[in-house]
Amino acid sequence: MNLSRHRHLTLVLLVVTASALLAVGSPRSASADPLLYKRALSSESAKYTRTVTTALQKCEDAKVIGTLPPATDCTTNSQVVAMQGRASQRLMRKIASRCGGDDRTCGTADDESLVSIGWGAIGTCPGLKGGSCSNAISNCNDIATCLTCVGQSAAQQTVALDYGSFNSGQFGTGSAANFCQRSLGKASTTFFMDRLKAVQKCWDARLLKKHNNACPDPGDGKATIHIAHADQSKQSRICRACGGADHQCGGGDDLTTSQVGFASQCSNVTSPSDNMSCSGAVADMSGAVTCVDCDATYLSDCVGAIGVSAFLPYPQECSPNTPPNICPQPLTPGTIGEIKFTSGTGTTNCGSGSFSTPADPPFSGELDDINGNKLADLGLGCLYEGGGRASLVGGNALPDGFSTYVAVTGTTGTVLTVGPSDGTGPADCTRGAGPARHCVNMSTPQACTSDTDCGNTVNACALDANCFFGPPTPVPGPVPALSVCSINAVLKDVCGQVDLSNNGAESLNIDTFARVYITGDAASRRPRIRRDGVGPYTGGGRCVHDLDRCRDVHPPDGKWHVRCRGRSTRSRRDQRDWNDHGDQPVPPEPPEPALYPARDVQHALPGEPDLLLNTGT
Repeated sequence: MNLSRHRHLTLVLLVVTASALLAVGSPRSASADPLLYKRALSSESAKYTRTVTTALQKCEDAKVIGTLPPATDCTTNSQVVAMQGRASQRLMRKIASRCGGDDRTCGTADDESLVSIGWGAIGTCPGLKGGSCSNAISNCNDIATCLTCVGQSAAQQTVALDYGSFNSGQFGTGSAANFCQRSLGKASTTFFMDRLKAVQKCWDARLLKKHNNACPDPGDGKATIHIAHADQSKQSRICRACGGADHQCGGGDDLTTSQVGFASQCSNVTSPSDNMSCSGAVADMSGAVTCVDCDATYLSDCVGAIGVSAFLPYPQECSPNTPPNICPQPLTPGTIGEIKFTSGTGTTNCGSGSFSTPADPPFSGELDDINGNKLADLGLGCLYEGGGRASLVGGNALPDGFSTYVAVTGTTGTVLTVGPSDGTGPADCTRGAGPARHCVNMSTPQACTSDTDCGNTVNACALDANCFFGPPTPVPGPVPALSVCSINAVLKDVCGQVDLSNNGAESLNIDTFARVYITGDAASRRPRIRRDGVGPYTGGGRCVHDLDRCRDVHPPDGKWHVRCRGRSTRSRRDQRDWNDHGDQPVPPEPPEPALYPARDVQHALPGEPDLLLNTGT
């Protein structure tokens, strides 16, 4: 397993029962459609950004070919300003028509609520690094102001990187360096616009409930393909013009960055979608291609994200300010209420690898190809690896009947804004992991602050889990040695909105990660709902295997422990539970038949699983 990159698991669950401890106000009018508001914010924001980018790119290109003076400031050029103004008016008009109520005017009494639009808890424009967008948000007109400011800043930043350091002595000469300048500038800005379009369409598909993934990867299955094609076109165009006689970047005959003119350092930003930092020296043409690719990824991620604040907290990587508290806790916790989500009865067969054997009903959704054609049904209550397309490992059923609590932090009609809750304890709370960290794959707990404390193993210094999402789940591997016990934990504070008018059934996205214990046994059985066979499920449980058992223990002190042990020829064994505070002895279990040789498979929770995987619900 390559632990240097996150693997993606898609958790398909949610038919749930919502029980709110509050009085619900009047529902929205029948003519109101929150989906239209949210789609308008996303699409118009992206369109505006692409329009402004196009205007700036054409102006900069005119300087490169010599039809405008090299000293021209394109941000104040009359034609650019006029095109930007028309685009801004269009965005304002479209948002007002969707979100401004019956009079189609933002700032009047009949505006749609900020909660229904998805901006209910965003008091100030989140902005964009390198920009100055921080206006207060009180109505849909303020949202439009924020989106235009962020879009304009993104357009200016991408054009400034792509054109801003060119050697003006080459402008209008028709030289090889001048031809390279034109190709580099246009190809780079075009890639940014193409990628933004793909990301926005991916988020729009999620708004339409065609998928429930992060965008662009795994997204809707189309965005990554479009982006790959755009990236190939960008690189081909730049390297044909700038790569020397062989038309390939990276050869000894490339034009140099000093001949063409390019920034010596790439932008000091990190793209949210792949967590890749752009910062670094740009020494040659290959470095320039890498830099513009990374910068375009970052900017398109941020513009795409601010348009879908209805369900996606704005990435901290994008904002120059302390991120707004999208899901604030109530001023007096408990006075508004909580929602208890309980997982419904799932399928008994999640399907095999690549769905060569399909899942059995009930279903929670479907897996589509890039053309929207159904490939397979997704079983309700199933954990799928690889976005459901893993060929070696099929889906795995999660236990039925476990519960999760979220706090109600605001309400408008039947639409509730929800945030993290303490629940009844670690078994059903929804607070994110950390801040404490421990090294994974350690036989004893070891606190850490960075991977350096864990032998420099990438991503080995992991956040400690505070809240768990269901009991341990056995995951049989393609070969017995790769079978694992997976314990899902909440990665980030839960944040979102729930509409109780949906006949008591609702879904909520939860970022989770899996704490994985390698057991090496393919004959795993699904954990039971009832922990002791008598009462209802209360958290905890065990992954039961022929060879090993991983059991988490939730004692009255609130500390979580896990026991993993192998069967032994010895009649009794010294057994220990581990937690963040070291060894906690527990009574040994009764002897078991001498079936297998002894194996040391003790691990700890939350400090030392064999590895971590990102999951999502």
